[in-house]
Amino acid sequence: MQPVYMSSVYPTPNRPYHGVFVQDLIKRVQNLWDEDGQVIFPAPISDLRNGFHLAGERKVVLPGGNCLRQHFPLYLSLSSKYFSPQLSTKWTVESFAKVAERVYRRNQMNADAFYGHFLLPGGVTSVRLGAIFNKPSFITLDESSYTGAQKAYMPNELQEMVRGVSGVLSVSDENADFMHQQLQVPRNRIIVLPNAADTDEFKPYDRAEMRRKYKLPEDEVLVAFVGAYIERKGPNRVLDAIKGLDNVGVLLIGDGAMELNSDQIRYKQRISHDELPQLLSAADIFMLPTLAEGSCNAVTEALAVGLPVISSDLSFNSLIVDDDRGILVDPTDIKALHQAVETLANDPAKREQMSWTARSWSEENSLAIRAVKMTEFMEERAEAFHSGY
Repeated sequence: MQPVYMSSVYPTPNRPYHGVFVQDLIKRVQNLWDEDGQVIFPAPISDLRNGFHLAGERKVVLPGGNCLRQHFPLYLSLSSKYFSPQLSTKWTVESFAKVAERVYRRNQMNADAFYGHFLLPGGVTSVRLGAIFNKPSFITLDESSYTGAQKAYMPNELQEMVRGVSGVLSVSDENADFMHQQLQVPRNRIIVLPNAADTDEFKPYDRAEMRRKYKLPEDEVLVAFVGAYIERKGPNRVLDAIKGLDNVGVLLIGDGAMELNSDQIRYKQRISHDELPQLLSAADIFMLPTLAEGSCNAVTEALAVGLPVISSDLSFNSLIVDDDRGILVDPTDIKALHQAVETLANDPAKREQMSWTARSWSEENSLAIRAVKMTEFMEERAEAFHSGY
């Protein structure tokens, strides 16, 4: 199959780690088809301020010898800082779709299918182009919330925008329910496939060696957090949870405007995605008391490295974290978070068992396996499209 993939989040020459999880998934999927694929990533004109430069077409050769041809056109988006959120969203979706169609026509692409990552703007653009060119269309639902879409469009408008979609790949049961119950997509067109880590890249490294490399204490229990420093992700709650625990330090891997101060912080900055598995391997526990996710890549990557996970007892974690590889608690309950850290910090044997289980589960639910399931589903739904079902 030769799809055209579209996403509003994708690595660019000046932001090589922006949306790398989308690129990794697309590369895995396309490599299985042993044919060339096309990626259209319309970048907002505002990215010019951030050093974005027109790269034209960039070709990425895949392990199978086929390639992804990546296109980076610019489009005009409206900032919600200056316009209403509703107007900003509608304008951005329309502008994104027009630019994607223009690139498709100008390059005389002949796709077998269209694929959009995230509902807006990539997903609805996939459905629109599928209707225009009479091709099957697919959406991956990877959002943590659809509030923005629901504020910008009436329910019947959203239903119309996805009407005719050939297949939906949802990262959670909650997202699948939204697509079926709210947007009226038939259940047989939806598959639930949680996000997964690349277990070739995310694997355990020697803990002592990694602590020496990053100049971390050798004798502390280290708790790792990965994510933006924002209220939703909860780095502040991590600091509150470990307060008062002797011999426990924290790695705050990320960045953001939130002020975070504690004498228990041992690391506080971003790191390249390539180095992340090594820094995670220096930790003993992973903690993410997040309030909302689609399906959290940071959690799957921590599990792949072999870290026991402390995270939220919310629906987005139900398919990823079980009692044998983590502890799920109310992400706003500092006492419960504290007790979870204390339990694991004081029980090395339990951490070791959870670590083994986390890695084993990750190998059985890897990105490579997810990609196989995606291709099988897309081929099945494409055949149904051509048969008129």
